[in-house]
Amino acid sequence: MRAKYPLCVFVPELFIARGNIEAFAKKAADVGVWYIRVFLINSWAKIYNVPWQQAVYPAGSQTLVYMHKPSDGVVNCPVTDMRKFSMHYWASFERTMAILRKYGLGVIASLGDNCSQSPRNQKLSYPFNGALQTVSSDYRNYFVPKGAWALCTPVSGGLYGSSKWGYYQNWVRIAVMNLRKAGIPFRIEIQNEFSWLTWPKTATQPSRWYKMMVRALKDNDISDAQIVHSGAQQECIKYPGTFVMHRVAQAGMYPFAGDKARLMLSTDGAYNCKYAARSKTEISQLGHPSVTPADAAAMAKYAVQNGIWGGIEVMSQGMWSEDDYWCNVDCFNPEPCEAITQTWKK
Repeated sequence: MRAKYPLCVFVPELFIARGNIEAFAKKAADVGVWYIRVFLINSWAKIYNVPWQQAVYPAGSQTLVYMHKPSDGVVNCPVTDMRKFSMHYWASFERTMAILRKYGLGVIASLGDNCSQSPRNQKLSYPFNGALQTVSSDYRNYFVPKGAWALCTPVSGGLYGSSKWGYYQNWVRIAVMNLRKAGIPFRIEIQNEFSWLTWPKTATQPSRWYKMMVRALKDNDISDAQIVHSGAQQECIKYPGTFVMHRVAQAGMYPFAGDKARLMLSTDGAYNCKYAARSKTEISQLGHPSVTPADAAAMAKYAVQNGIWGGIEVMSQGMWSEDDYWCNVDCFNPEPCEAITQTWKK
């Protein structure tokens, strides 16, 4: 039973999740889910899982390169070498895609993640910040062993700096190629919760970067319908594709300047906000509640009544009840998704 409109479950670290991923996929498909949204780069998860290998020093040895400066909140932070692919990562990618394919599920693949830019370890382990090819000279004294700095080609401009655009464009090409190879329906999100980060609102770097990423997707023959946006609305709605409005776990929506037909409502981040989730039984380790089945049904009805045809995304917070950095898919609660599917069926 497939939901009448797009229905998505958000599991960012699905490739490395605890629990039975196949049983989770079947359960999701059984209640009408179309897509699972995943992060293709997990620098923040309990298990570091990125498409490239951790750097080694010297070349050919087994001495891994880290950044380490506890006084600055950086502890054994892995440094990536973007010239070498991680066979472990791509094996987990292929294994997970095969499971989704078996149960008729597609994927919304996030190329990047704004939330990784906050805590120091997460930020510096993010490949576009802390790889041999993308690191800033500000972090020279963080390297362990110290001699590993000689392997680096330091660049400026921060996360959105134009000196890194070639690496981003190559990443888009690699991601699209492997998603096509997986043989399942897919959409691509440019960056989860895109924002200006520490740039002032008058800065042009973030806007130029985002335009470049949209162009890179189009250059790889990604259709408008496959592009997904979330975050800074003023920038994202300039471009075609689905806009995902986060922090909605009740019937309602925040002001939106675009066409509501392209909206998807998401319960991601729906706590301490106007349309907060209200479950009393399904709660993450950090105290973030899930959407209730009743509220999920009300969201589904609201979406249809208001011409919101992009669908709904559910984040089942119970999967993070044991560990906020490592989900357990055995704790997935299908009831909100089932409530949405049944409401749309009426």
